[in-house]
Amino acid sequence: MNTPINKRLKWGILLFSLLSIIGVQAAEKMQVYTTSTIPVKEREKALKSDSSLQGTEVTVFGKFSEFASSLKSSKPKYLIVPSAFVEYNKDYKAVYQFAKGGQTHFKFIVLSAKDEWKKDNQAKGSVGIVDELGRKQTSSFIKAQVGKFKRVKRVTKTDDLMPLLVLENANYIIIRPENYEILKAKFTAKTNQVGESKSIGHPVICVLNGTSDAEIEKLGKMSPATIKGLGFDELRKVQ
Repeated sequence: MNTPINKRLKWGILLFSLLSIIGVQAAEKMQVYTTSTIPVKEREKALKSDSSLQGTEVTVFGKFSEFASSLKSSKPKYLIVPSAFVEYNKDYKAVYQFAKGGQTHFKFIVLSAKDEWKKDNQAKGSVGIVDELGRKQTSSFIKAQVGKFKRVKRVTKTDDLMPLLVLENANYIIIRPENYEILKAKFTAKTNQVGESKSIGHPVICVLNGTSDAEIEKLGKMSPATIKGLGFDELRKVQ
């Protein structure tokens, strides 16, 4: 006989089971934020079609502010982010790194549009950069990797950088070399390369601390087509 107590117990067990399933699904999320000239929808499509991510909810963000806001509400199990992200977010560890042209690292270049803004004057000038880390972390990152500037201006996308120089809203910009080559076709303004950063790693795949080795190994099986769809040539395990 199903007494009221037994019915409540059955419903309690069912509810617990459903919540457990939902919890597992919520944990298997991948969120992506990297500076790229490849549209968000194309990168998202490449990731969602990859068999190694089957069952994983993938979201690619076009703005760091939106990505950061999402992280405050929940912590996805997997991330694809700039390599410097891990330095400021200890809840995650990098397990794979993307490579391009056989290299896992690159150097930002520093450009100015006026002859007076040379390397020696950068501490007196303002610099623009695409936001990948947030206000405080970006300033710390630039100081460590490029040097001191009087003021840092963060923009949301690569196309916003050149107008900063053209309109004299910044004395310098910091940009990836391959992105600058693309921008040169859009903007004819004269620029001078006045410096470069230290060696910086290409984006990484991160996992939330405590993620199993089996799950990590599965991420490493990402297909060459997906890797290419993200703008890289190969994926290497972080030692």
